[in-house]
Amino acid sequence: MLLPSTADDTIFDNIGPGDLIRYSRTCREAREAVAAYSRRAFHLEGVLSCYFTPTQILKFRELQFETGALISGSTALQLLDRTKYETSDLDVYVAQRGCKPIAFWLQSIGYKYVPRLPRFPYTQIVPELQTLDTALDYMRPHMPQILAIDRERDDEHQFLDPRDNGYSGGLNIYDFKKPNDEVKIQLITTWQAPLECVLNFHSTCVMNFITYDKAISLYPQATFDQRRALACHPNWQGRREAYAKYRSRGWKIIKNAWRLEAEDPESPFALGIRRVGDSKCWTVPICPKLEFPESTMEANTWYLERHWDTRGPEMAFSVFKSPILASRYLVANFEIEGVISGRPPETSTEGYSPTNFELLDPSDDY
Repeated sequence: MLLPSTADDTIFDNIGPGDLIRYSRTCREAREAVAAYSRRAFHLEGVLSCYFTPTQILKFRELQFETGALISGSTALQLLDRTKYETSDLDVYVAQRGCKPIAFWLQSIGYKYVPRLPRFPYTQIVPELQTLDTALDYMRPHMPQILAIDRERDDEHQFLDPRDNGYSGGLNIYDFKKPNDEVKIQLITTWQAPLECVLNFHSTCVMNFITYDKAISLYPQATFDQRRALACHPNWQGRREAYAKYRSRGWKIIKNAWRLEAEDPESPFALGIRRVGDSKCWTVPICPKLEFPESTMEANTWYLERHWDTRGPEMAFSVFKSPILASRYLVANFEIEGVISGRPPETSTEGYSPTNFELLDPSDDY
């Protein structure tokens, strides 16, 4: 007797993504079974239904295409890990210049902007942050300096190092809630590229994101098959609490032990250059497919290196901006940077080999 295709779910639900991919390559029937399961298991509505209706999910994906916004944090992890966290928010990352369309759309479907409470006691909320209209235009004290640096030589190709001007990662966080509803959406803005925030997360287990057309995990072998997470800048504020949370969710946090496997090319945490969508990534198409051009996330690269001071792991890159490009990209290839900027390549960092970039072929495997 033939069983319905969903009978596979009980088995596949307990198989890691690496084994699923390997099983799918054994024969045509296995490939078709895994493909059908993937469409059911990695369904965006499963993680967004508590925030949006099906029609709103499609509209949100259109806004992602228009603004370059990414879903990341625990929502992306839940989708790829096929799990559910009861107390988690929807984190949306977008460049500051693209946040208004999403913010006003959230307002139009019933979400209310909620000013964030001050971080320190006995301080008041800045008046400009009381309403959405004024909050979206508000510039914190350090932002005019960032804006001035950003606009220098605006008509030229530029490679920006966020660490040089004291900025790395997010700029503003806008909270949205619905009346009488516990769910919360956080719109987190960046000055350069949303992916920069992802690479500055506390550990690799949350370095996953969802674009309008695909979900991507940057360290899937460690995250889903080995249940390990590499701690990045563990001494930064708030990271101890984050590590405790993800330990409770089943991940082993790797700190000092990383030095033993940094030089091992077989390790998911090996030193070297990486590219979004390379053979170490895991990419899952989002269905239904929208009639938009394929995203250009695969143009982003980064380099896992040793921090010059702590000797711990660091995700290194420059931010490339150009007057002929709509988006900004992360670049970790000094050879490419030298060619575009018209200067000789810089001295490479420890373990860096420019040819590594050419050897990374895109694949759905890792």
